[in-house]
Formats: sequence, structure tokens, C-alpha cells
Amino acid sequence: MARSKKTTPRPAAVRDKAPRDGAPHVAGGGDETLESLKLWWHENGKYLIVSAVLGLAAVGGWRVWEYNHQMTMREASGVYAELLERIENVAPEALPPEDDAVAEEAAASLEAEARIGAAENLFAELRAGFANTPYPIFAALAMARLRVESGDMAAAAEHLRWAADNGDQQEFKALALVRLMRVLLEMGKVEEASDVLIDNDFPRGLDAVVGEINGDILYAQ
Repeated sequence: MARSKKTTPRPAAVRDKAPRDGAPHVAGGGDETLESLKLWWHENGKYLIVSAVLGLAAVGGWRVWEYNHQMTMREASGVYAELLERIENVAPEALPPEDDAVAEEAAASLEAEARIGAAENLFAELRAGFANTPYPIFAALAMARLRVESGDMAAAAEHLRWAADNGDQQEFKALALVRLMRVLLEMGKVEEASDVLIDNDFPRGLDAVVGEINGDILYAQ
């Protein structure tokens, strides 16, 4: 008896699955597939190119911003260092007891005024060109100290008010306000000092200093 031949079942045809990203399936070749690929690229290629360009621009833009920021900080630091150098050299040296001591003292006073003017110009430069850095605040505090040492309390108060109004960090603002109240008390403007104390909040680390100033205000009143 003849044995029947076993036939191996043929696998069911696997349907092509469309790519999840919407791109045409290119397996198999053929003009139809090529045309489909061209059509997909025509519809989506510009989007991909623009996305890639924007991505590269974002990375490059961040690096450019970071580099420019570092350069700005470095330049502001240089201006601030020059301002400090001017301030440190303002005070005239002790004059020897000579017949022309008065003339030498007058010359030294003129030189000090010139250095103060130069320091003020540098402070103005920091405010105008480097407002996005902390150096104008540092400079304002330094200029206030200089003005106190030179006896110009009104100018010192002006610098301290500016630092308090423009300082972003609470610590520097509080420091400017504390020094401002001291200057106002020295000027005899007790009510203005009291207003500064009442209208502002101070960090707890300054409780002792603020309490002392409050006592001075109450005593002066």
C-alpha cells in the first residue's frame, strides 16, 4: 500500500506592519516603495531638519550665553576691583609738620576728591553696564563707606538706599538697610530711621543689631 506524502503547511503570510513613526516601510524595494518614501520625506523632512537645527541652536545658544555671562562677570569684577583701588587710595597720608603743610593738605584734599570722583564714575559704569551682576550692589556699599569716612552722610545714605532698592539677595538688602539707619541717626533723621525699621523685615541673624538700632531710635526720640 502506497504511503501518502505529508505536506508541510505553509506559514501564513505575514502582513507588513506600518512603522510607528509614520515612515513608509521600505522592505521589498520597488518603484512604489521608493515613491512612498519620497512622499513621506517630502511631508516630514522639513520638520526633521527644523527640529535638528533648533536643537543645535538651543545647545549652541546656551553655550554662547554661558560664555557671555562669564565674560560679563569677569569684566564687572575688573571694574569693581579698580573702584576698590580708588577707594583705598582716597585717604590722604599724614602730613609732616612743615611750613607748607597747609598747601600740602589742600593738594591732598584735591587729590582725594579726584579719586572719589573717579570711584563714582566707576560705580555709575557698573550700574549702567553690569546691572545683571551683583557687583553694583557691592560697589554701592563700598561707596557708602567711603562717603561716611569723608563726612558726606547724605551721599552715603543715597548709595545705601540704592543698594537696598536694587539688591536681589535678602542679606545684602538687610545690610544696606542697617547701615542706612545708622547713617540717618548720625544725620539726626530719627523719624526716617524709624520708618526704615518699621517698613522692612530683617533676617533673624541681625536681631541683635536691629534691636540695638531700635534702642538708639527710641532713645533719640
